[in-house]
Amino acid sequence: MRWSFWLIVAGLWVFAILVALSFSISDPDLAVLARVAGVILGAGLTGTAIFDIARWPVLVRLLVHTVTMLAILLPCLVVAGWFNLSTEAGIVALLGATVSLGIAGWSIALIVMHYANKSKAKGKFLGNDR
Repeated sequence: MRWSFWLIVAGLWVFAILVALSFSISDPDLAVLARVAGVILGAGLTGTAIFDIARWPVLVRLLVHTVTMLAILLPCLVVAGWFNLSTEAGIVALLGATVSLGIAGWSIALIVMHYANKSKAKGKFLGNDR
């Protein structure tokens, strides 16, 4: 539970900072992009807290996390205007970017957790030499 709390706090801070900074940006397009980035990063950090719900099977946590991220990420990418959704290629690019970000996020998380668990097993986790 300890990690969930700090992930949620970090996500809320990132969201709050980027949204607050977006109001100081004079270019309206860049301000929207800063808000979108705040939502994406904040949701990404807070959404990982779902995996701390130990009573749920891993598959349920995976599905809930994936659906939550899609529900947040896809509208953000559409609002940002990064993809031309009037063409099939633009829609495919939007979906490809979403899937690619998911795969990259999962890969990074798996690598980090692998080494964290390895260090924890040796008694050296985050600098705690026991």
